[in-house]
Amino acid sequence: MLVRHGFVYLVTRFVAGLMNFLTIILYTHLLVPQQYSRYTLLITGVGLISHLATGWLVEGIIRFCPASRQSENPIFGVIHFFRTRVLPIFLFIFLLSALFLSSKEWLVLVMFGLLILWFQSLQDISLSLLRAYLRPDLLMILVFVRSLITLSVGWVTTYLGFGAVGASGAYLAGLVVAYVIYSTYWKDRETSTVDTRFMRQVFQYGIPLSLNTFLLQILQTADRFIIALILGEDSSGIYAAIYDITQQTLGLFVLSVSNASVPLVIAALQQGEEKKAQQYLRENISLIMTIFILVGVFFWKVAPLVGTYFIGSIYAENFALLIPFILFSLLLIGLRTHHFLIPIMVNKTTSQALISTAGAVVINILLNFSLIKNFGLLGAVFSAVVSASILLSITVVQSIKIMPSIHFIKDAVCILACGLIYVAVVAALPSGQTWQTLMSGAIGGILFVAGILVLDVAGWRRGLWNRWGYRK
Repeated sequence: MLVRHGFVYLVTRFVAGLMNFLTIILYTHLLVPQQYSRYTLLITGVGLISHLATGWLVEGIIRFCPASRQSENPIFGVIHFFRTRVLPIFLFIFLLSALFLSSKEWLVLVMFGLLILWFQSLQDISLSLLRAYLRPDLLMILVFVRSLITLSVGWVTTYLGFGAVGASGAYLAGLVVAYVIYSTYWKDRETSTVDTRFMRQVFQYGIPLSLNTFLLQILQTADRFIIALILGEDSSGIYAAIYDITQQTLGLFVLSVSNASVPLVIAALQQGEEKKAQQYLRENISLIMTIFILVGVFFWKVAPLVGTYFIGSIYAENFALLIPFILFSLLLIGLRTHHFLIPIMVNKTTSQALISTAGAVVINILLNFSLIKNFGLLGAVFSAVVSASILLSITVVQSIKIMPSIHFIKDAVCILACGLIYVAVVAALPSGQTWQTLMSGAIGGILFVAGILVLDVAGWRRGLWNRWGYRK
């Protein structure tokens, strides 16, 4: 089931990720670094507040909805309470940021940010409901429509010269259209009746994870704010573009695994099917490592050569220098967030995640202020790698104490061994021209996948044989 659900999420994330990727490429051609910096800083700031406001409820939906699918689900009362009591408070807090801005463009961006915050928070809730109710088909439609609207409107507004304001308006347009779609789906289930005991349970479980998500977002985005402060908005825009392109490329694959696996693992454990949950977790870490190595090595080899064809020349200058560090930091964060954090979530000991993330954030901010002054953008990516390594190490130790059976050393070693062969093949084959680089990446990737199947990582080879009728 994990592979089947993962495939649906993969298609969803691939289509939406492709559109988001094209949106970034478009903006690097139509926006100067300062404009792109302001757009990304606004979206990042709104995202931080949205995670802080909505994260506890989103995590609670994923955790408690599989066990509470009766017609009068108490989670909808909690959602009503959030929308009418909690979210307006965060909107007011965000509005206060306008008092510290002197630029007219930034004042307009903050007004857009208020609307984006409202619709973004409601959409995050709706997406989590679709995941909990195991409806990846509806989630696919929702994400696709939002991404298509954002890309289409963004092309028009930035082409007409509206800059960061036009890009922000396009982002808002995608959220509004998506809201029209999902609001009709959940309309019949809305209720104003709040089960305070259930809400307290959701709150106590979700708050540590919400704060953890908030801190994790700071960990991954604080550098662009610090770069803007120390090196200027132009440098921040260049760094954000390179980071976003890399993250979109890998994220669209890894998020499909996470979206499919977490609800299945939780549902299996709630039903007492521990062996099934262990198999889901085994496939989870194997898929994450396989995707990161397969896509990451290919992207690392190909992106510097073809980057100048896709993004603006100003943004492409630092591509080859920053990509290896960004890829490695994303791998570390991906393993921590999408695998080793699951036992902590299931065991409801979410405060442990908060402690480790807070420590990593402090280290990251201190390193950024120290290294960016001396090493520029390279100091930012080095800070990301160090802090992500510390965060993963702490979380691995915490998760082993809770659920030792989730760790599959043999599978990990096999994947890494195949990955080394993949890297060796790519490095050894000719790569002087673009077509040669693409060919060497394809050959190495085929050998990598073949090696994983031969070694029967996560039982995939036996699963394929059984499906094709080669049962012993």
